[in-house]
Amino acid sequence: MLGRLDRPSLLAAALALGACTRPAPTPAHAKAGPKEAPSLGLDAPLVGGARLFHTAVDESFWVSHEADRDRLVSAGVRFELAPDSGEVLSAAWDVDLSLKSDPLVGSLAVAPHLGGGFVHWSRARVFRSDTFTGPLRPVALGGALGVGAVRGARSGLDAVLVFGEAGTAALRKGSDALEAASEAGLADFAALDGKRAVRVDYLGRLASTGDGGATWNDAAGVAGLGSKTFLVQPGALAVETWQGRLPLGADGRFGPMDGAQHGSSHGRGFEPILPGSRADDRNAWWIWRDTPPIQAAVLGGARVAAGRALAVNPSAVGEVDLARGTLLRTVTDFPQPGLMCSAVAGPEAPLVVCGWEMYQDTSSYVMSLRDGAFPPVLERAFSDDGYFVADDAGALAFVGSCKFTPRMLDMNDPSRMDLGSEIRPATRICVRRGADEWVEHTIELPPGQEVYGWAPRRDGTAVALVIDPRLEGLPEPKVDEPRVVAQGGVRIVRVPAEVSGMVFSRPSFNPYGMYSGGMRGPLGPLVERRFQVREDGSVEGWLVSPNGGEVGGVFTGVVVDPRGRVTAFAPPPRVLGMITTGDFGVALTRDGDLYETLDHGRSYRAAGRSPLPPAAFGGFCSPLGCAIGPVTRLGWGSTGAAPVVYPAKPYEEPEVKAPVRLACTPAGTPEVVPEAALVPDKGKLSWQTGLGDLVTLVREVENTPEEAVPAGPSADLLQALPPEVLAQLPKDALQALMKGAQQAGQAPPASPGKTPGKTPPRKASAAPLRTHSLMMRMPFEPGAPPLRIDATGAELEEARRVVVTPLLAPRGDVALLFVTDRNEVVVTNERTTTLPLFEPRRYAMSENSVGAGLLLGPERVLVLGETRRRMTFEEHGQAPTRPPVFMGQERDSGGRRPVTLARRDDGAIGILLWDGSPPHVIAVAELDPATQSPRPRTALAPWSTATPADDPRCKKAKGWRALVPMEPSWWLGMDTRALPGISLRAAGAALLRWTEERVCVEALDLGAERRPDDITRSEGSLVVRWEASGSKRRGAVLQAGGLRQALDCKLEPAPEERAR
Repeated sequence: MLGRLDRPSLLAAALALGACTRPAPTPAHAKAGPKEAPSLGLDAPLVGGARLFHTAVDESFWVSHEADRDRLVSAGVRFELAPDSGEVLSAAWDVDLSLKSDPLVGSLAVAPHLGGGFVHWSRARVFRSDTFTGPLRPVALGGALGVGAVRGARSGLDAVLVFGEAGTAALRKGSDALEAASEAGLADFAALDGKRAVRVDYLGRLASTGDGGATWNDAAGVAGLGSKTFLVQPGALAVETWQGRLPLGADGRFGPMDGAQHGSSHGRGFEPILPGSRADDRNAWWIWRDTPPIQAAVLGGARVAAGRALAVNPSAVGEVDLARGTLLRTVTDFPQPGLMCSAVAGPEAPLVVCGWEMYQDTSSYVMSLRDGAFPPVLERAFSDDGYFVADDAGALAFVGSCKFTPRMLDMNDPSRMDLGSEIRPATRICVRRGADEWVEHTIELPPGQEVYGWAPRRDGTAVALVIDPRLEGLPEPKVDEPRVVAQGGVRIVRVPAEVSGMVFSRPSFNPYGMYSGGMRGPLGPLVERRFQVREDGSVEGWLVSPNGGEVGGVFTGVVVDPRGRVTAFAPPPRVLGMITTGDFGVALTRDGDLYETLDHGRSYRAAGRSPLPPAAFGGFCSPLGCAIGPVTRLGWGSTGAAPVVYPAKPYEEPEVKAPVRLACTPAGTPEVVPEAALVPDKGKLSWQTGLGDLVTLVREVENTPEEAVPAGPSADLLQALPPEVLAQLPKDALQALMKGAQQAGQAPPASPGKTPGKTPPRKASAAPLRTHSLMMRMPFEPGAPPLRIDATGAELEEARRVVVTPLLAPRGDVALLFVTDRNEVVVTNERTTTLPLFEPRRYAMSENSVGAGLLLGPERVLVLGETRRRMTFEEHGQAPTRPPVFMGQERDSGGRRPVTLARRDDGAIGILLWDGSPPHVIAVAELDPATQSPRPRTALAPWSTATPADDPRCKKAKGWRALVPMEPSWWLGMDTRALPGISLRAAGAALLRWTEERVCVEALDLGAERRPDDITRSEGSLVVRWEASGSKRRGAVLQAGGLRQALDCKLEPAPEERAR
C-alpha cells in the first residue's frame, strides 16, 4: 500500500501497473463482463426525509449564540442552527428582497435595555422583527442615513444606532422609523448596557463612558487617531488599535493595553464575537472548516457502509457518520498539494478519482480503498488529457486511452486554462469492468459526426451519443441509415441536436469545482454523470435550455430508447433554476418552492420550500443529497425544519420631508441666452467640478496659424551664395527671396556689389500664443457670463486622469484644484497656477475627492484627501510641502461620510461633519494649528434653522464659513405653485456660515430641471445669492433650456416645521 502519493511515486506505480498487466483487449474482441455479484446497495439514494445543515461557517454573519441554538445570516437567509452540528432548526427569507437583489447581510440581537427583538439590514433597507425568523417590519429611513448603503447596527445607550456610509441614525424603542442620532460624526458606537459604552468619531477620536453618557473619557492620548475596531461580545467590550487591544472596565474606563495577538476572524464589521460558537472554535479540525465533513460526504455521495460515507476535501480524506454528521476517522496527508480528488459511489465500495492541477500535469488516477483502509491506493493511471464518466450504479470509465505514457505538459496550451469551456469527447474510452480490469474501445464515425457524450456500463461496454453539429437548428434529413450501430463493445446512438427546444451539449469543466461564490462541487478531474444506460439498453440523460435559466440552468430529462428515439419529460412549472447530477436533482420555482427528482427527470415531487433564495441557488447533487450554496441537504424527501418564504409585499419608502423650503417667483420675462454665454460640453474635454457643474477645456480658435509661406532656400544656403551668383538672378526673383528670408526671421544676404556688413537686428518675438482655455460658469454668481480662463501650459489635454476639488477662497469666491497624473493646477477667476504633485506615487488623489477644500493663497491649498484608504489633511503648494496628517477610520470600515473644510471668521480651520440628508445633527472639529490634528467636536445648529444671509439675525453672526455639497431635492423643498414645472436635481452646493444658533445661507447653486409639459425636459441651474440690499452680486436666476429667468427667492421653514 502506498503511503504519501507524491508525483514520482504515482509515476512509478503507474509504470509498474502497465508492465505487470496484460495489454488492453482490442475493441472487436472485448470479453463479456463477469456475472455481477449481489449488490450491497451502497449506491441507493438516501431516502426517508431530508435534513438541512448550514456548512459555510466563515461566509456568514453570526448574530447570537445560546445553549440551544445559534443565529446567523447567510446568503440573505436568517438561520437558527443546532450549536454543535449546524443542523438547521428554522430558516426564513423574503421574496421581495430576492427580487430586488438586495438580500439581508446582517442582524442585531437588540439589548434587553432597548426592548429586545432583532434589527436586520440589507444594503439599502432596515427592518425589525420580534423573533429572529419572524416576519420583517420595514423601518423608514427618512433620509437619516444620507446617500449610500447601510453598513450595520449596534445597541447604544438609549437607542439602536444604525450606521450608513454617509451618516448614523437612531432607532428608538417601539419605533419603526429612523431619527437623528444624538451627535454628529459617529463612526461606531457600542454599549454593554445602559451605562457603559464606547464611541469613536469619523476623525478617529475614541472615548468611553460609565455613567450613561453624562461624561465621556477621551482616549485619544492612548489610542491615537488611527483606525479602530470594536470587539463586542456578550458581557465584554474592547477596542482593537494599532498597538493592541484596549478592554473596557467595569467603571467605564479603558484598562491596560493588551498587546497579545488574537486569532479570531469574527467580530469585524458589526458582527459580535461569540465564544463557544462554531464561528469562534479554533480547536476544531482546520482542514475540515471550509468543507465540513457532512458537505464533503454529500458531494461524493459514496457510502462505505450503511450510515457511513466517504468524505474527501482538498487536504484530507475521512469517514463520516451520516446520522450525526461527524467524523469517525480521518487522515490529513492525502491528497497532497497539487492533487485534487473526489469520491465516486459504487454498489460495494467507493472509488477515488484524482488529477493534478491543470498547470502541473495531465495525468489522472483511479484509487480504491483496500479493506477500507486510508489512504486509498492506486488502481489505474491515465496519461491522456481526458475526463471520467460514471453512473449511479457503479459504472466508471475514462474518456481516453487505457495506456499510461509519461508526457510533457504543454504550458502554452490555452485550452487547459480556459475554465468552464466545452470539452470535445474523444472517440476512445477505457471502461472499468472490475477491480484492476479495464477495457479499451475505439470507434470510427462518419464524416461530420461528433461524440457529445459517453455512458459506461459495469460489464465493460459503453454507449456513445453522437450528433452532426452541421444540422444544429435544422430538421434532420430523411435517411435510411439506422440510428443505432454497434462497433465491438460500443453502441453508437445518433441523436438529434435539439428536442422540444432543449439541446444536447458537450461536457464543460472547471478543474477547481465550484469553490467560488459560496458554491461547492467536487474537486479533481471531471466526472460526468449526465448520461446513464439502463438494463433494457435505453439511455437516460439531461438536455439543457439554450437560453439557460434565470438562476443556474434549466434542464429536461430525456430517455433514448434502444432504437434511438428520444422522449423528453417536462421540468416543474415556473422553474427558475435546477441542480442536476446523474439521476438526482432539485428545482427552484419562482414562488420559492423546491421540487426533487430521483429518476433522471422523469418525475418530480414537491419537497417543501427552498432553504435559499434564487441568487444563492447552485451546487451539486448525489445519491446522498445536494450541496446548495451554504446549505447541505442530506437525504431525499421532505425536511423536518421547513424553511419559511415570505411573499413579496409592496412597500414604498416615505418621501423625505425637507425642513426648509425655497420659494421663488418669476421677476420679469424670460430672456434667450446667447450661445456665447453657454459653457460648451460636446466634443471637448469636460470634468465635473464637484458642485454639479462642468468645467470644459477648449482650444482657442484665434490661434490658428496663418497661411504658410512657400518654403524657400535655407538661410545658410543664401548666405553661402557669392554676390556674383546673386547678381545673375532677375531682380523680381531676388526681391522675392529676400522678402521670404525676412518673413522667416532670417538675415538676408548682402546685395550684389555691396560689401556684407552687420546683420540687422531681428524683430522682438511675439507674445506667447494662448493655446487653451478653461470655460466654466462661476458658481454662486446669478446671471454672470461664463469665465474663460487662460490654461496655456496647464497640460490638461495630455492628462490621463483628473480629479477636481472645489476650493473656497477667503472672500467667498470658488476656485478649483485639478490633480492629474502630471501636475496640479489651481484655477481661480483670473488665472491658472501650476503646482507639483503632492504625492507622485499615488497617481491622483482618489476617484472621488473628500469634500471641498480651502484656498489660502495663489499657491497654497488645504484639502481633505485620501491616501491608502484613509482620510488625510493635506497642504498643497510649492515644494517643500508638509506631510499629510492621517485621521479616522479606513475607507472600507468607515464609509464615505460627508465632510468639508471650513474657515472660522478668526482664521481658524476646522472640519465640518454632518449626518443624514438633510442634516439634523452637525458638528465641527477645529484643527490644532501646531499639529493639524482635530480637536473634540463642537455641535452646531441643525439645517432646519437655515436663514438667508441678508436676514438681520445673520449680520452679526460669527461662525464657520464653508462650501457644502448637497442633495438639493432632499435638503430643500420647492413651492411648485409659484414656479410650476421646475424641480431640483440631485446635485448642488451651498455657501454657508454655520454657527451654534443658526445656519446663514449666503448663496445656493442648485441643479434644476424644467419640464413645461410631459415631453419637454431640459436641465439647468438655479442660482440664488443673498447679499446686502444694493449689492451687485445679489439676485436669483433660473437658466435652463436656453432661457434665463430672473427670480425673487426666499428661504422659509417647511409647513411641517412651522407646525412644530
